[in-house]
Amino acid sequence: MSYPTLPGWIPNILLPIYIDRIHKAKHGSDSATFDTEGRFMPVNLENVFTKYARTEPGKLTFFEVLRLTEENRVPFDFLGWILAKAEWLVLYSLARDDDGFLSKEAARTCCEGSLFEQYAKMNKGDNKKHK
Repeated sequence: MSYPTLPGWIPNILLPIYIDRIHKAKHGSDSATFDTEGRFMPVNLENVFTKYARTEPGKLTFFEVLRLTEENRVPFDFLGWILAKAEWLVLYSLARDDDGFLSKEAARTCCEGSLFEQYAKMNKGDNKKHK
């Protein structure tokens, strides 16, 4: 997910994602939470959760995430299928709560770019506790 957003051709082993270049990572079979110019479209994220969150409003289960990626597939877009599934499953594994749900707010923080900042702050706090 990092490589398309890099400013150059040389891969970065730290795998940074440049939010200002997120439009470069757009692919077919995605959920349309970003437009073609890389702008976050909150209404499309709302639509995803309205349509697919059946078990609990505003939260997705693992199987609902799978259903979301299956129903947004574009025919013959094999790379897009893999990328969409990988993106949502990585987000699910990173941001799910203790009950196994991916909340709309967690997905929003990922799209806005603040999810990883939150993790960095949490890890910094954990390191201070262990010293």
